[in-house]
Amino acid sequence: MYSIKDVNLEFFLPQIYEQFPRLGKQEIKRILYKGYYRMYYAIKQQCFITIKSDKLKSTFFLGTFYKDPKRQILEYSFRMRKKLIKISKWREDVFDDYYFIGISKDMFIDWVNMNNKKDRAGWRWVRFQNVIVRRQLKATLYNSTYSYIFKVKVRKKDMKSWGFKIIDKKFKDVIYVGKAINYKLYPSEKHWKDLIKEYNEKGDS
Repeated sequence: MYSIKDVNLEFFLPQIYEQFPRLGKQEIKRILYKGYYRMYYAIKQQCFITIKSDKLKSTFFLGTFYKDPKRQILEYSFRMRKKLIKISKWREDVFDDYYFIGISKDMFIDWVNMNNKKDRAGWRWVRFQNVIVRRQLKATLYNSTYSYIFKVKVRKKDMKSWGFKIIDKKFKDVIYVGKAINYKLYPSEKHWKDLIKEYNEKGDS
């Protein structure tokens, strides 16, 4: 019988050497330690980690879990956003000048009423209030309160790395991306003006 102190990464190395005889011991050790510390860093940064084993036919989850379903959904969404941002940083993804904005149904109603008033430019500028602007579409979708997703162009001097909150701001280039349902995007080719017009005629469905 082994105690927790006896079972560590070094304990499993001989078994792993047997599984991969073509690789050198130092190479295997380097790979394992890099993965171990990467996983430790992800957990420390409050990310969810999923480990799937086809051999054992099991899936292991590392993270914080709650009995309350609503709290667990909020926790899961928050952790997934953190995870997506970290993975994107590690991959050094390249982004364009567009950021994504998600709004709820209630916010959408207020947004419709606010944008019904045309300014001198005639629908040229669109105003958003109290929203989070994110660089990643997936990170935007992982919010259970969002129903509508928009894409806006941000000037380089206003750009921030992964996301920021705006209290009250107008955007010149606004693109309606689609509806968000259960963390999935249902794309649409409608213009945001057509979306408002449809809502005023039929209401939200």
